[in-house]
Amino acid sequence: MMNTEHSEVLSFAVVGHPNEGKSSVVSTLTERDDIRISSTPGETEHAVEYTVELDHKPLLRFVDTPGFQVPRKTLKWLSKRPVDEDAQAISDSFNRDFSGRSAFVHDGRILQAVAETHGVLYVIDAGKPIGPDDFAEMEILRRLGKTRMAIINSKGDDSEFEDQWRAALNRHFNAVRRFNAREAAFEERIRLLSALRLTGQHWEETLEGVISALENDREGRFSRAADIICSLIADCMSKTIKAPLKDGEKPEDVQLSMMPSYADWLRGREASAQKEIREEFRHRHFEMDLNNDDLMNHDLFARETWRVLGLNRKQLATVSALAGAAAGAAMDLALGEITFGIFMAGGALLAGVSGLAGSRPLSQMKVRVAGINQQLGRRYIELGPPKGVQMAFILVDRALLYLDTVSRWAHAKREKAYPGKLLSTLPMTRQWSRKKQAAVSRFAVKLIKGKSTEQELDNLRIVLINVIKTVEESRDI
Repeated sequence: MMNTEHSEVLSFAVVGHPNEGKSSVVSTLTERDDIRISSTPGETEHAVEYTVELDHKPLLRFVDTPGFQVPRKTLKWLSKRPVDEDAQAISDSFNRDFSGRSAFVHDGRILQAVAETHGVLYVIDAGKPIGPDDFAEMEILRRLGKTRMAIINSKGDDSEFEDQWRAALNRHFNAVRRFNAREAAFEERIRLLSALRLTGQHWEETLEGVISALENDREGRFSRAADIICSLIADCMSKTIKAPLKDGEKPEDVQLSMMPSYADWLRGREASAQKEIREEFRHRHFEMDLNNDDLMNHDLFARETWRVLGLNRKQLATVSALAGAAAGAAMDLALGEITFGIFMAGGALLAGVSGLAGSRPLSQMKVRVAGINQQLGRRYIELGPPKGVQMAFILVDRALLYLDTVSRWAHAKREKAYPGKLLSTLPMTRQWSRKKQAAVSRFAVKLIKGKSTEQELDNLRIVLINVIKTVEESRDI
């Protein structure tokens, strides 16, 4: 580990008793979901430095340390040292005096990490009563003389002993903060850094700059996510596939055989957009569980997907008309008359022909068939793009749901995400104003017609950023 005491980059040693959540705190603060987190005490044996970077430029460093081994013995040794001895001298003397003694190795590494960093984050679990070892750890950190904050790592609702802990922590630390590393979204991380900023005048300005940089980066990520969603819509609403029509084949049979490939391409394109969104928010091992009863628990072409997401019949007809289509064409664009439908039911891909009359489900995907044409002397069938604008609204809803989940998922939380449990604040497209809905439909109609979409693309991007920004501001960072 490099000595960072005089580095321009602020560094903090994250210390505490074994299995108190130190690695979880570091994982969430540094957005590293590859840091090993285990319920087995003593998994961290060495001090490991992790850096918060933006554009390859370091902003903060956190050093994950082993848990204390013998804090009372370490404190007994420390009590014999001069009271004005600095942290580096204490660390050097301790590691020299106990060299080769395995029982003191972890404590020595903690002292070294504290000596080489600017401040200390002490992580405790308030779900258990405070004990002699805890008091010894706090006194050791006080004697080392670094600015320090205590973090009550809330692992649930069990805070029976929190008042007892706070009374002791307030006597030994510059600040005490509750922080659930496995649930902390961006706004909680910023609140923690803001509290840390106030603990030391010597780094107040630096941390203020760090916080500002992180907030600007957050806005940039959402802006790029909007671009990803726009690109997804552009690709899916203009996609066509072709297949040769051989002698004796019926066009409708070929069209039906092409449906699975068309649907698989759209699914794959959506999956690639989701991967891009995950990467924007630095999730390397993120998994979303779609087997729960949530808004995204169904396939892209499931009946339930098209029932819950997107617009209703009236909204579709209205926005299609606003997009510039004539009355009859608007209804066709909205509901997909004289076209093939495709949807998932019980895991089986179904396809069929249906009109507007009767009880034809809105959950069908409308696909325009170009027909039989001559190309280089061969006949072929062209399938696509989607005839109705509903596909665009479905994709927007699903992308925003995914973005909202990923952007708020703590990096220390390793179980699968359940999107529907997190999304009460996110408005679906059918809740948008007519003006915002029209931005989606105008973009989709231009794509379907194969026309230039530069202005419509800009308008949709602005709408998406506005929706995301409104939701973020409602969380009162």
